[in-house]
Amino acid sequence: MKWSKTLALISILLISLSGFALAGKRVFFYENKVSHRIDTDYSTFKEELEKKGYNILRAEVPLSKTVIEDYNPDVIIIPGLSSQLDANELNAIATFVMKNGKGVFIIGGGQYVNQLLPFGVVVDDVELEDPTDPIMDAVTRQPGKNINEFVVKAPLLRDDPTLKALLYKVSEIGFFGGNGIYVSGDSVKSILKGDRDTSTSTGSFPPGVKPTVAIATRRDKGLIFFISDDEVLDDEHLDTTRYKYDNLRLGMNVVEWLSMPSNTPEEADIEDLRIMMGELKLDRDRLNKTLAETESERERLSSQNKGLIVQLEETEDEIGRIKDAYFLNQWSVTYSTIVILVIMLILVSAQRALARRGKKVAEENVGELGYEFEEGGEEDLDENIDSPEADLGEEAPLPEEISGEKKEK
Repeated sequence: MKWSKTLALISILLISLSGFALAGKRVFFYENKVSHRIDTDYSTFKEELEKKGYNILRAEVPLSKTVIEDYNPDVIIIPGLSSQLDANELNAIATFVMKNGKGVFIIGGGQYVNQLLPFGVVVDDVELEDPTDPIMDAVTRQPGKNINEFVVKAPLLRDDPTLKALLYKVSEIGFFGGNGIYVSGDSVKSILKGDRDTSTSTGSFPPGVKPTVAIATRRDKGLIFFISDDEVLDDEHLDTTRYKYDNLRLGMNVVEWLSMPSNTPEEADIEDLRIMMGELKLDRDRLNKTLAETESERERLSSQNKGLIVQLEETEDEIGRIKDAYFLNQWSVTYSTIVILVIMLILVSAQRALARRGKKVAEENVGELGYEFEEGGEEDLDENIDSPEADLGEEAPLPEEISGEKKEK
């Protein structure tokens, strides 16, 4: 890429980034020859676009250069084309895309959209079917029985910048009926495909070919995105209580990708610029998400820290209560020990006092229990003993006398 082209791209990127917000972007719903209306069929999609800052326009009139100039949209959405466009309408759309560098979002429409698509892109006339990937109803938790309604999985490998931009946060799409797309040439990119079980009853798409159901293509300065299912963004199928798919996210990605500015010098590659802008947009979204997650984590940690501080204070209070209880218990034990020792000392002292008193009483009792004589008693006793007149009774007989007396008898 030449320096002039690089500088031009950089300048445009800087200008675009300075006012990168989508506020003021104008999205025009063409409602003249279509099977869906934005207010009755696509109101959920409309409301989400308005939340993002888009100005939503609608008209039930044939497209013409005058109509497009009056409404001056950045993106035209054609939901379910139901008849052929005339030459004036085709010319107006071609000018809008190729010369003005704007974007067109075509949703369904069968073979009627072949006139809007570039050479090498043809929509089949038979509806696709897939019996192995049914739509799941989140309310009943039962798989659907309509084989024309199935799940389309977004590719995991997204090295292509266009795929990165269009399939940002897209994992699975609920596909509610549409035709396969024949794609040839390098100017058209297949964005979404069925799997090996997706086919047609006529064999126009036999099993194993993985038919394309959504494409993105460049036409000169402008871009076109086409998905063959006209009910992919209707209100019924965007009901998140019933369907848990990424249809709305895909629709928003497509509009954002198509609405990138295209006021570039002739030598600049508009598709390269839009891809770069798309990647910058995705990087910005990722940064915003990271900032939000970081702020949420900071608040969580702050709340957790406050909780830990409260727990720490409660723990310190509990430790204080335990210490107080411990010291009180220790003092209670010490106090009880002292009381017991005092009581023991009192008892020992009392016992000793009683012992001393008992000994004294015993000594006194010994004096009371010994021999005591009346006054003059001892002298009388001696006199009686020494007196010759003391009556000592009869003299005891001798043994010989006793024997002689026995013999006489």
